[in-house]
Amino acid sequence: PVAVYTNPTILKWMLDPLFINQEAGHWPFKYSIHDLGLFPNATGHDDGNDEKQPLEECGDMLIMTLAYAQRSNDNAYLSEHYELLKQWNHYLVNDSLIPMNQISTDDFAGALANQTNLAIKGIIGIEAMAQIANRTDHVKDGKHFTHTAHKYVRKWMDFGIAETSDNFTLPHTTLAYGMNNTYSLLYN
Repeated sequence: PVAVYTNPTILKWMLDPLFINQEAGHWPFKYSIHDLGLFPNATGHDDGNDEKQPLEECGDMLIMTLAYAQRSNDNAYLSEHYELLKQWNHYLVNDSLIPMNQISTDDFAGALANQTNLAIKGIIGIEAMAQIANRTDHVKDGKHFTHTAHKYVRKWMDFGIAETSDNFTLPHTTLAYGMNNTYSLLYN
């Protein structure tokens, strides 16, 4: 967030290596790479052998790319990377509402299916892609992605919020769907 508010170009500089690497075909999967390797060599993982956080990273990339464009008014950057952003969004549309078993920033829990935080990050990412589509004159995509995000968030509220449980008297978000005696601090 500091980069977005102080100098959005810093955010672009952080995003560029990820776009360059994946657009050059140096990552064998359709979702966003988690890391490019150890400093100072950002050589990536051509073999796909890195810590996989597909939903987390696709959501992050869409949200951060939109944040950069909003603060800098650089819609050309969105257009330049539109196909890859749309590819990552496709992953989110397929996996956000009911996240598969995977790790996330909440890695204290290990790999876990149906993580409430991952689901909402993916849904926010889909809405970010809707705004990216609108900013790049892909209006039909924008309407479709907005409709999807709004439909998903209504379902997410049913899946990810427990009205009460043995340990809680108030509604609360859960670590994962159906785990009503857990809670999640929504970092998204």
